[in-house]
Amino acid sequence: MQFYIKLKNRTKLIRKRPVYRMKMCFKYYLDRQSRDPVFIVATRRSGSNLLLDYLKSIPGVSFQAEILNARMSYGIRRRFISKKAVLRHIAHSVNYSKHRICGAKLISSQMQAHGIVLDDLKSIFPTARFIIIYRCSLLDQFISLKIAAKTNVWQWIDNSFKLPDSINVELQELDSHPRVEVRNAG
Repeated sequence: MQFYIKLKNRTKLIRKRPVYRMKMCFKYYLDRQSRDPVFIVATRRSGSNLLLDYLKSIPGVSFQAEILNARMSYGIRRRFISKKAVLRHIAHSVNYSKHRICGAKLISSQMQAHGIVLDDLKSIFPTARFIIIYRCSLLDQFISLKIAAKTNVWQWIDNSFKLPDSINVELQELDSHPRVEVRNAG
């Protein structure tokens, strides 16, 4: 059953991504507009979805979700792609927003995987503003990540969510958990 679900999701991704990318590119090259982007740079399990929901509720403001997430149709693949292509994808995604005041959520580990730093974004969007969000307690963040991985519930939508009875944590896994790092180039 799990294999079927993964195959179904992968097929949907392969089918939807080219269509979305084509619409985004046409809008960028045919209807490019000035934008004042705000980038939410977040670590995983930091509450960034809640912040994104709040910001999306403001009239005249639009935000894109995790535009570097390879598992989403609006995302970008992880391997065999240049840094320049990733930055172009970010520019296209921001331009695809409906309003002048717009933004996108970027996960810091996905940025690091593509070699993107804040200065790269500043070079493309000189007027960009940044909201950097992370959890103060890295242990709470790690436990939340383990629970999400075990339950496969990454976003809490309703009250039907049930915590697992237990989770297993290897000491070296905890030790290798990434620290909060948001670096500028240089």
